[in-house]
Amino acid sequence: MSYTLIRNGTLINGNGGKPIKNAAVLIKNNIIIAAGSEKTIEIPKTDLKIIDAEECFILPGFIDAHVHLMTEGFAREDTIYTPHSQYFYNAIKFMKQTIFAGITTARDAGMADVGVKTAIDNGLITGPRLQISVAPLTITGGHFDFWLTSGFDIKHRYPGLPDGVVDGPENVRKKFGKSCVVEQILSK
Repeated sequence: MSYTLIRNGTLINGNGGKPIKNAAVLIKNNIIIAAGSEKTIEIPKTDLKIIDAEECFILPGFIDAHVHLMTEGFAREDTIYTPHSQYFYNAIKFMKQTIFAGITTARDAGMADVGVKTAIDNGLITGPRLQISVAPLTITGGHFDFWLTSGFDIKHRYPGLPDGVVDGPENVRKKFGKSCVVEQILSK
């Protein structure tokens, strides 16, 4: 059993209550078991790691519902000149920055594959809990269709990132199978 105590901060718990000064959060095996004024928390005497919040704020982790952890932008020339493996190495830096910004859960809206998610889940790299989209859907000529007007196709050739170009309901069904979620979206 391992305990962590985050102490000496002002707690904003995210439930709409007033901030609690001189607060602490007690964590046991990565699960919060107590939070509030430090004097109200029964603090274990052994197997305790203490983190001093240094009179800063203690907040719940934030959620970012639209990130692209594999890249900082989508300039076409980057797609032409950057080796695909470089995106994975860049993602390590971007995921650490995400954690340091207080975001502990994120929905990657395209390019991170299941290997990125499992590397985080298995503790190989530091990053937020991820919900991944893998390949974003786009129409022909949309922002994730990498075919150029010159006739060149600069799509990534990577099995973990399938082509997400779909036009119309039938192509969406063909690409992703018939599901109630897809059917609800297409029926609107």
